[in-house]
Amino acid sequence: MFDVVEGQYRFIAAGQAPTTAEAPLRDIGPGVQEAIRDLQGITGHTFLGADGHPIIPSQADGSGVDTLVATLSAGPAVRAVAVGLFPDLSLESVRRLAATAGVSLLETVHLTDSRRPEERLDVILRSRPQVILMAGGMDGGATRAVERLTEVVGLACYLLPQDERPAVLFAGNRDLFKDVKTALQPLTSSFHLCPNIRPSPDVENLMPAMHELARLVPRVRKGQFKGVEELEAWAGGHLMTSAYGAGRIIRFLSKIYAESGKGVLGVDVGASATTIAAAFNGDMSLSAYPRFGIGADAPALLRYTNVENILRWLPMELS
Repeated sequence: MFDVVEGQYRFIAAGQAPTTAEAPLRDIGPGVQEAIRDLQGITGHTFLGADGHPIIPSQADGSGVDTLVATLSAGPAVRAVAVGLFPDLSLESVRRLAATAGVSLLETVHLTDSRRPEERLDVILRSRPQVILMAGGMDGGATRAVERLTEVVGLACYLLPQDERPAVLFAGNRDLFKDVKTALQPLTSSFHLCPNIRPSPDVENLMPAMHELARLVPRVRKGQFKGVEELEAWAGGHLMTSAYGAGRIIRFLSKIYAESGKGVLGVDVGASATTIAAAFNGDMSLSAYPRFGIGADAPALLRYTNVENILRWLPMELS
């Protein structure tokens, strides 16, 4: 909770509760409500109405809040396939884009991968991706190569069962937006267009696609957990990944410290992933690492470190 104190925004308090995203409930709603009730007990303010929904906006009696911001990190890493023209240009940018949301890149498909079209098709079908990230082609450049890859992606989506079809995010040659949308939108669970992440060989523009992917991943979660749609409504339709939320805070702080010539580094060690964000005057780099979460994947961390280095990040004493 943040509030204005003596003319400045201040962090007031935080509530917490065990997640209810896992069995038996598989519904994030009760856990969120319990965390808000914990915050009510700490602050003495009322934030939930009789119906269990947040009171928005704040009321004359001091109850409620003006804005609710929500992020989501529950669940295993979203399965993704990256599609691009060349591994050292558009595909490398797609990899960096995927890292900002902590999605798991199972396969990559590109023009120089030495696969025949039917082999590329098999790669996508075997992966059963929940998201396909597509890029390629400089703005104003050639289009045929991207069209060939679009055909493969479209056929893969068509062959998958309708309830398993992935969402597709295309951030390539803007001249192909209309054609790619026409070809893929009817075959996907959702289709998203973003400005080219590699508009020219020496320019990378991740931010618009990063923002869209941060909102796309929670939509994938709607098919895995109850309560996601309701939480999104509470947040005014702006539910995002926790990694992106952490990155935005670091980006905001970097603008405050810009005049000092200093940047800001943030590390969020969470249950589902560890997120690292760095920013200088609003220019942000963001990566989330699902394999380094300290929740369900904690035993796997012992391949990289020892127990003592894990325990020092925990908020409680363990022996």
